[in-house]
Amino acid sequence: MSYDIGLVLMMNGGIGNGIVNFALYRILKDSGYTVLMINVSGIQKSKDKWEKSYISLPYEENVISKDYEDREKLYGINWLCNMFLLGSDQLLRVRFMKETNFDACLPWVNPTKYKAAYASSFGSDVYEEEKSRKEVEFFLHRFQRISVREKSGISLLKSQFGLDGDWVLDPTFLCNRQHYEKLAQRGRSRLPKEKYVAAYLLDMENLGEYAIKAVEKKRGIKEHFAILESQLRREDGYSGNMNTMPRAKIEEWLAFIQNSEFVITDSFHGLCFSLIFRKNFLVIFDKECWRGNTRFDSLLSLLHLTKRIAYSPEDITNAVELPDIDYSAVNAILKRERNRSIRWLMDTVRQGMCFDGQSVEETQLVPWGAGDCFARNYDRIRRLYPVRYVCDSNALKWGTYPIDDVCCISPEQLKALGDVFVLITVDAPGLSLQIINRLLDMGISNVDHIQNWV
Repeated sequence: MSYDIGLVLMMNGGIGNGIVNFALYRILKDSGYTVLMINVSGIQKSKDKWEKSYISLPYEENVISKDYEDREKLYGINWLCNMFLLGSDQLLRVRFMKETNFDACLPWVNPTKYKAAYASSFGSDVYEEEKSRKEVEFFLHRFQRISVREKSGISLLKSQFGLDGDWVLDPTFLCNRQHYEKLAQRGRSRLPKEKYVAAYLLDMENLGEYAIKAVEKKRGIKEHFAILESQLRREDGYSGNMNTMPRAKIEEWLAFIQNSEFVITDSFHGLCFSLIFRKNFLVIFDKECWRGNTRFDSLLSLLHLTKRIAYSPEDITNAVELPDIDYSAVNAILKRERNRSIRWLMDTVRQGMCFDGQSVEETQLVPWGAGDCFARNYDRIRRLYPVRYVCDSNALKWGTYPIDDVCCISPEQLKALGDVFVLITVDAPGLSLQIINRLLDMGISNVDHIQNWV
């Protein structure tokens, strides 16, 4: 079976991760495309974890790929998909890229395949590790188009990787709300019968308890209900005083927010769905938290709601006195940005479906490495593209003809050729990375390795 789009995701079994992946899948599916969901997470298996996140898994058969143990196995997906789209969430954050062995950067995708990223996130307004920057720069330069979830990601792409990017909305805002309402219908059985304040908390349990009391007092609500990260996998993961829903499923989480009177959260997607379901809300956050508040700042600034975030009990006291949110103004902004973001996504998919490897065909292909690896693969290379030159660092090889009429040139001569696509033909991974770094220093980023390319 073949698919229009290979949707590359990190499937970690979390509520926010699950719902954002669902949203992006449904947008593409509703637009008429066939989609294969591909898990590249190095710490989770795919379908088993996803099934446990839902009351009933909301996907058709054959849309979630099988598990791939290593990158070698991932190469085979190139034959199944016309193009590849990197999904949203913090897939470009250093800690997650390293957990996936950088497979989230699509090094296993053939260069003749279109590669794009929709609303991916660095999770911070700075790149967090210089050591991996050049490697990531190489991988990201293989993408044809990149969009980011936070506005700060645009300047980060430019300053750290020399790339232009676009800012778009989180995909949860693009998905038809009816899909969420349908899921929420199945998740109401454990909800309180009375009006309640909803608290969805990943880290801020102590400040959450304080916020609940403040909101209950201000709003005259006597009931509260909480979904806590500490209880999503273990019922005994919390010993405080909040009324909680242990082991909540995604359908229950949606119903929990949809039916609440007020939402308190330290989760980005808790914020997103407060907005989608038009709830009054309060975001509580610790500025030192590893999750980062860049994503909150970006979205709340857009909607002129930055006063709805609190970092201390004093901030909470002030925030609960704010008037109800004017959703006519908020929805006008979201509608405008939603339309712009959908256009970006659909234009990108249309480009991807028409892509035929121009990034290689419009340039001169030059292998780097005139040794055994080049000799073994020469016949396969020349069947696809003509080869006039091979580059090598060994000065003794310059000016020689290691095979047929292919001339060996120096790195300086390679740079003088102008628009080139460099195919690394060496076996040693460490040496390959050295060559990549040298090419990037030379201003050449149109590069791939022979093992991937063929």
